[in-house]
Amino acid sequence: VVGYIGTGYIGLQMQADDRESLAVADELETALYRWGGIKQVNYRPYRRTSSQTFNYTIRWNYASRTDKGVHAAYNIIGTKLLVNTSDLESNAGHLSPASIAEINSFLPNSVRVLDAYRVTQRANARTWAESRRYVYMLPLGRIGGNIDKLRDTLNLFVGTHKFINFAGVIPKSNTRPGRRKIRSNWTEARNEREKETIEMFKKLNKGDWKVIPPEKRKESRYTRTIVSIKVQPYKDKEGRSFALITLHGKSFVLHQIRKIIGSAIAVVNGDLDVGVVKTALKSLFNVYMPLAPGDMLVLDSVNPRPDEETVSKPAAAAGIRTRIALEKTDGRWDVERDEEIAVETRNRAEFFRDTVILPHVSELALLNDTWRVFDDEIKDMKRRHMCYDVLREKQELWDEYQTRMFALRRQAGMLSLKDKIQNDKQQRQAQIDSK
Repeated sequence: VVGYIGTGYIGLQMQADDRESLAVADELETALYRWGGIKQVNYRPYRRTSSQTFNYTIRWNYASRTDKGVHAAYNIIGTKLLVNTSDLESNAGHLSPASIAEINSFLPNSVRVLDAYRVTQRANARTWAESRRYVYMLPLGRIGGNIDKLRDTLNLFVGTHKFINFAGVIPKSNTRPGRRKIRSNWTEARNEREKETIEMFKKLNKGDWKVIPPEKRKESRYTRTIVSIKVQPYKDKEGRSFALITLHGKSFVLHQIRKIIGSAIAVVNGDLDVGVVKTALKSLFNVYMPLAPGDMLVLDSVNPRPDEETVSKPAAAAGIRTRIALEKTDGRWDVERDEEIAVETRNRAEFFRDTVILPHVSELALLNDTWRVFDDEIKDMKRRHMCYDVLREKQELWDEYQTRMFALRRQAGMLSLKDKIQNDKQQRQAQIDSK
């Protein structure tokens, strides 16, 4: 379990094709090597591939791969290390405080190991994480102090949506071996209905505001669920005012949070019509969204799945996962001690966040250089969105077409599961309206 300030790093994850730039994981790997947890043969060079290709390297897995400049108060990283088993057995499967302190002595003050504990061989930090919680520290001066409007705008993103327009450039995944190729509706039609849909797409794709290709809209990786977004006022030690935005979601696609924050800032300041945001969430047209700076983004916590039999539920509830399968076999499992360590780790993470990360972020947030690129993106966005009326007309035309096609499918008894869910929603809404 680690916490770190991301300033000056290319991100958490090491880059096999860029060994000149420094990642947070580089610092951790060096510290663990000096501590004795990694053999020299496994120390360098690092490759982000399986051991079948590079049998002299270790493998890392991350609960959340933070981007360049993004910070973390509580993140989980999994790997294989050489440790003294007696050290683990005397501390409920966790490394002793003395070992943690020794590892931290090899790290800069901006990177801290908060805890380390034994896991089973199939452990994977990424798949164990049920959800992530991020905090964004926004200066109130950037939105004129209008927290209420910011909160109302951000509430548009709560729920399950396709965040295609709020994602960075992601490498295509359908070309990987074993992946089923997604059929494109642009070039082939199996019946008259699909032929009519193709003609509608071609009509909508003329002029400004291009249509997102159907094969891209079908990709599940853009579908994400945001559980909640909370906005509350916050003042640092100097008395400067900020809006502390907490986003809780199962997972986030590349640049999703920063584009959500960027678009919300633009709406509050009157640089972007809220209707553009609503249209962008429907993911039919390519809509440019500004990217907020990453220097104010903090990974606050990684929430585990507490429902597995091999997980300590009390410890999981406190914000840490401890696999107990190994300890159960020899009878040396100490649940009460594990609970204590879980709470202590969470407290250390909060202390590191409040005393190290947030003061550092508050200084960065007030620098003009931090916002220079974002201000340029706002200007570019306003230039692109000058013809919003055309976008609104195209969206209304598509909505009318969808309603008509849905009525035809319902009349012919050809409703899919998605159609049936939509039909049930419409019927419930009609009942509410009638009352």
